[in-house]
Amino acid sequence: MKPNLHFPLLPKQIIAAVLVFVAMICATSESSAQVGVQLSLSKKNYLLNEPVIATIQISNQTGSELKISGSANSSWLTFNITVDGKIISQSARVNYNAVTIPVGQSLTREVDLSRSYPLALRGRYACEAFIELDGQRRNAVSSNRVTFKVDSGRTAWSARAGVPGSNGEIREYRLVNFTVNNSLMLFAEVRSVSTDEHLSTIALTGALNFRRPHGVIDKRNTMHVLYQIRPEIFTHVNISLDGKVLSSSYIKRAGGTPTLTKLGDGSVIVTGGVAYDHTKAAAERKRVHDASERPSSIFR
Repeated sequence: MKPNLHFPLLPKQIIAAVLVFVAMICATSESSAQVGVQLSLSKKNYLLNEPVIATIQISNQTGSELKISGSANSSWLTFNITVDGKIISQSARVNYNAVTIPVGQSLTREVDLSRSYPLALRGRYACEAFIELDGQRRNAVSSNRVTFKVDSGRTAWSARAGVPGSNGEIREYRLVNFTVNNSLMLFAEVRSVSTDEHLSTIALTGALNFRRPHGVIDKRNTMHVLYQIRPEIFTHVNISLDGKVLSSSYIKRAGGTPTLTKLGDGSVIVTGGVAYDHTKAAAERKRVHDASERPSSIFR
């Protein structure tokens, strides 16, 4: 004999609330499916302590204006990052500003992953972005997965200098060669010897490897670097004890090979070259090119 089961009827208010809740979940899921998130990196290999800049593109195909914002306790943009298969915990929370994306359009932003995640470990990394549309991670839209590698480079030159006015603080400057996208690149690094804290990594773009790079310390204990970017053109960069670029200029050969020279008063100049205005030279080349073009009325 089958038992006589009896289920009490639910009040209409409870049924209505359940239906509304289900409708909200369906609407969120449908909106999530109509929001696209694309994650990309400019390269696959990064020097140890180099900033890792990711590009996020969010596409709105929901049929209406899309507004995304976080709260005081959570950000609308988060990442899942692993190194050699192990999850990395977030080191600092970044509350990104709210964004509004018109219907049918996309929004692109650059994000420094190094600001909020400890990436100063050698290894192979994997990264995925999450966009929270309603402030809840379970309803987040995920991006594609990107991978990159962090490794150390080869030191080409290094020197130490004291910080004027400090209590024995010592900084170390380094010039490092590192392979990026199958090309050898030059980087400048500044580190505190006293605290073992990495202060800055600067990419010295366009460096050719015809000459071994070297630096010179001036009377202020800042670093000067001269490196070749074209057969006739060099770049002169001055970097502070805090790892900031103080100045950058182009030098052109003039009767010899440009060289950093330290004078008797401790200042550093470039000899064997003259100042080169890259912008002015490009404009001059364009003017000559335009003048050489034949008028459109001439038969070709």
